[in-house]
Amino acid sequence: MTYHRGTETILLVDDEDSLRIVVVDLLRQLGYQVLTASSGKEALSVAEKHSSKIDLLVTDVIMDELPGPELAEILLTSRPDMKVIFISGYAEGSLAPMEF
Repeated sequence: MTYHRGTETILLVDDEDSLRIVVVDLLRQLGYQVLTASSGKEALSVAEKHSSKIDLLVTDVIMDELPGPELAEILLTSRPDMKVIFISGYAEGSLAPMEF
């Protein structure tokens, strides 16, 4: 089986350590450069220190202090070409639809 080898940079933000570790390991094995943060505020700091392009933000929707949608809105002001994927451990239907 042949897998796509990624070259893009992904910022992964999730407050669940075990999930973050597994996803980072998988993405790195696939060739992606992965930046990580355990909170929205930490993600802002990581993004600020990373002067190169961040191609994709993968963020948990529900986080203390700075939820994923608010984090995405802030980061998109300075990185408008960045794509965003929201993830959540909450059951279907418990989250409101989001628009950007």
